[in-house]
Amino acid sequence: MAAEFKVTARTLQSYEIRRLLHPRREGTVRYYDEIDYLRMQMIVKGKQLGFSLKEIRDLIGNPEKDQSDNDKPVKTTSSDEEGVVLARVRTWAGGESEADFWYRSQPISAFGDRTAESLVKSGQSASLRDYLDAIALGGFA
Repeated sequence: MAAEFKVTARTLQSYEIRRLLHPRREGTVRYYDEIDYLRMQMIVKGKQLGFSLKEIRDLIGNPEKDQSDNDKPVKTTSSDEEGVVLARVRTWAGGESEADFWYRSQPISAFGDRTAESLVKSGQSASLRDYLDAIALGGFA
């Protein structure tokens, strides 16, 4: 992955330390999946646009898979998830109030016309984040 994105192995390790990437590890070898690949695309694009790594992490969130010593998923509350979704939407919605309006009232056809708020409350925030990530990378709703 380092060669493909023209970064050093140390850069990838620093992104892992900062919890931007979560490769599967076997000894000293790291295996990156599709999610890591998409996240790396967003990191590179964010850096090109002048965002800091902290801002990028806030925008793309932290995936539910956590590569800590016990391999347990990160537990988040719906208010944490709401903040993550709103941070992602705020950039293209035009501001905080617009993002909040979209979050609470805009039906999303890909999810049976449910709102982002109802998806988060029903525990489907990971699917919603994946959907928003796809759109951010140029996909269509």
